[in-house]
Amino acid sequence: MSLAYLDLICLHAGSVERVFFYPIAVTVSNFIDSVVPTLKSSLSTALCHFYPLAGKIRNSVASSDSYEIHYTDDDSVPFTVAEYSGDFDDLSSDHP
Repeated sequence: MSLAYLDLICLHAGSVERVFFYPIAVTVSNFIDSVVPTLKSSLSTALCHFYPLAGKIRNSVASSDSYEIHYTDDDSVPFTVAEYSGDFDDLSSDHP
C-alpha cells in the first residue's frame, strides 16, 4: 500500500508512542477478568478493519525513492497491562 501525500510529510517526524495511565475503580482481578478482554477484543476488531496500522513503513519494492506500508497476517501491536503499587498521582503527574 502506497503512502498518501500527508503521510510522506510526517514520515521523518518519528513515530508517536504513547503510554496512558488510568486509576481503576474495580479490583485488579475484576479488571483482568472483564475489562482487559474487552480492550483486547476492541483492538483486534480495529486492526481487522484498519490492518495497515499494524504494518511497518519501508522503502517501496517498486521504487527505491518511495515508501510503502508493508504488513502481513502475522503483524501485530503490543498490548501491555501493568500493575503499580506506588502512588498513582506521583506516577502520572508531570514532574521530573
